[in-house]
Formats: sequence, structure tokens, C-alpha cells
Amino acid sequence: MYVSILCLLAILCIVNSSWSEEQEKESAISAESKQTKALPINPPKHDGIYVVAHRGLHNGIPENTIPAYQKAIELDVDFVEIDVRTTKDGKFVSIHNGSIDAYVPGKTGKVKDFTLSDFR
Repeated sequence: MYVSILCLLAILCIVNSSWSEEQEKESAISAESKQTKALPINPPKHDGIYVVAHRGLHNGIPENTIPAYQKAIELDVDFVEIDVRTTKDGKFVSIHNGSIDAYVPGKTGKVKDFTLSDFR
């Protein structure tokens, strides 16, 4: 759950930043709609730089897995980036690539062409 909250905050931060920049570019929008509220996130823990664990900390641990996310949290990163894709049956899976080619020996294809039960 902690990882999900961190990821959501990271996404919201990026979206909020992009939205704010777009609002500044559009002069026709009223001053009231240009204002955005800052997200309630902590400052970076590492000398003013946010540390984001891409796919968790996956040295020797399978990427995009709970153990990889947990290891990153144990090492006190600011955020854990999680890749989420949708299966054929509309379920969410955490996998970096759009295909399973690099992850499942002897199998190829796009994540969206498989059901969740196929992955299990």
C-alpha cells in the first residue's frame, strides 16, 4: 500500500507540474484557474534530489515485484516507479515492456493479448 501511495503521489506531482505549465501558456484563461495547489509531499531525502527506484530495486531481484519494491523502500528511496499494463481481460499487471518476450522463456506476445490467468 505504501508503494502505491508513493507512486500515486509521483504521478500526481508530474501531472500537476505539466498542468501548471500548460495553464501558464494559455493567457486567455482567468487568473483564478491558473492557480494550483502544491501537493503535500515531503522534500527529497538525498541532498535535494528525489531518488526514484525504477521498477523497484531489482539487482538480483525480479523487477516489478513486491520484493523489489520492498528493497527500494528499505533503502529509503523517495519514490518507487511501477510499470502497470492492462491484460486482455482488463486486469492490471506490473510489467515494464509491452510484450512478454523478455520475461517468459519460449513465449512471445503483447501483454494486452493475454489474460491474468495466462500470467498465473
